[in-house]
Amino acid sequence: MKNSTRRAHGAAFLPTRARMAAAGILSAIIAFAAAGCGSDPIQAPSGFQAAGMALVSGGSDLVLDSTTVHGSIQVAEGQTSNELTATFIGKTDLKRTLPTGTGYTLDAVVADGTIASVEVTTAPWAFKVHGLKAGSTTITFKLMSGTTVDFTSSAIPVTVTPAVHGLAVGDTAVYTVRDRDSVNQVVPGSDRKRTWVVMQGNLSLYGKTGVMQVLESTYDAAGATVASMDTLYIQMDADGSFYQYDMLRRLLARVSNGDAFSSSLTPLWVKMSNVSLATASSWSAIGVDSQVVKNVTTPAIPTALDITFRLPATHKGTQAATVPAGTYSTAVHTDMALKLVVKPSALPITALNDSLLIHVDASSNDGLLRQVVESKILVASVLTVTQTLPVSGFEMELQSVHRKK
Repeated sequence: MKNSTRRAHGAAFLPTRARMAAAGILSAIIAFAAAGCGSDPIQAPSGFQAAGMALVSGGSDLVLDSTTVHGSIQVAEGQTSNELTATFIGKTDLKRTLPTGTGYTLDAVVADGTIASVEVTTAPWAFKVHGLKAGSTTITFKLMSGTTVDFTSSAIPVTVTPAVHGLAVGDTAVYTVRDRDSVNQVVPGSDRKRTWVVMQGNLSLYGKTGVMQVLESTYDAAGATVASMDTLYIQMDADGSFYQYDMLRRLLARVSNGDAFSSSLTPLWVKMSNVSLATASSWSAIGVDSQVVKNVTTPAIPTALDITFRLPATHKGTQAATVPAGTYSTAVHTDMALKLVVKPSALPITALNDSLLIHVDASSNDGLLRQVVESKILVASVLTVTQTLPVSGFEMELQSVHRKK
């Protein structure tokens, strides 16, 4: 005991450097002893600990990769996907998180670099995928800490669909337009010429990107004088979906006294077709189940009306179409039914429950080939008052397409 005490007291009087050396040796001995207490040494985890990753686009999960991959990335040939954001699933709490600190980057390895490529847009977690040519490949993501790989994802499928062409800026599509009578027959001698000229492209308007501004001109029967002009906004999405803005109000203008209804509507995008989808499917053409407009007044009806609009679509898939411009063997066909349910605002009765029928043929090369709005007579009845609402149908067919040189 005396010797031990003496050594301990003696150490207290060592010079500073000697005391530091002794303390270092003592720490090493204690650490070695602690490590020897178990079968494995206790080590602090190095780097970010991730069990999986999630890819998010527009607030929705596109791909979730933990033990398996759910979903895939799709982009059209020659197009770029929406921006995707990578988040990681923590290994300990399985919650989404991002690594903190500096030096972390996201690396992407494309199995076939001729089909797709990856561009980091907002370092280090946001990126876009470029479709280089039609086909399928995979992307594997790596979370890098400097040159160290902290996490590697499973191989995530990527599909590049064939290019969707349609019209471009400077192109002109020429249509023949004919009226349809009350029994839905073509009116002889009603032929007119209508042109669509793409004035601007790649616009961001009304919640969509890649929008085309189209000048629509309709000529008289002689084809020499412009009878009417309008501006349309059309978008062909990367998946082949073909949209037209405010088409619903244009359709209601075909109904007698329909201006009272259409002027109260909020403009909406209408999905007219999907030119890259070869199989049948259904969707809401206005993107929502229904739209309700309240307290509408119209001539001859003695009370305010509430109108519910629905526009379901049935996509028929690939069906060959023949128009004056030629035969399109891979065209697609879509049927839409604009459902109108009209009720008096103050009465629990239904005044009208009927539909307008619209048929669309489209192609990935030239866009809209044919559009038909069927004629019919709607009948609204409120108590002792009955009002007929004729629908003025029409058809337009593609005559030719002139591309900008």
